[in-house]
Amino acid sequence: MSRLAYCHFCDDVRIELGNKSSLMGLYGGELIVPSFPFVLPKLAIIIFVRTPIDQPMRTLAFEVREGSNVLARHEVSSEELEATQKSLLSRNNTEEPATSLSLGSNVFLVPFAIDGPKVIKASVICDGEEITAGKLFVRRAD
Repeated sequence: MSRLAYCHFCDDVRIELGNKSSLMGLYGGELIVPSFPFVLPKLAIIIFVRTPIDQPMRTLAFEVREGSNVLARHEVSSEELEATQKSLLSRNNTEEPATSLSLGSNVFLVPFAIDGPKVIKASVICDGEEITAGKLFVRRAD
C-alpha cells in the first residue's frame, strides 16, 4: 500500500458533539457561479492523508493552491505529528489491527473571491513528496 491523499470541497464544516464533522454544501468537483467577479463568504477544504502503518510520516504539510499561488498552507510540527501518530497507534485493536494511519486538516478560505475561471488544487506534502488530494474547477454558469 502506498500513501493516499483525498479531500472534500464545501461551503462550511461544523464540528458536532461526539467528535463528528458535518460538511455543508459539498461540491462535486465543480463550483459554478452566476457571474464574475463573485465572492463566496467561505470555501472549506477538508484534506486527508493515509499512510501504511509501517511507514509513519516524518514531515507533513497541507496546501491549497491556484496555479503557483499558495492560498493556504498548514505545516504540522514534527512534535505534533509524532504525538498524533503515537496516539493513533496506541488505540490499535489487536483483534482487528490497523493497516494504515489517517490524518486530516480543515482549511478555510474566508472570503473566497472569484475573478474568473480557475482550478483550486489541494495537496499533501509528506516526507518531501507532493500528493494531489483533489481539484475544484470553478466556472461561470452557461
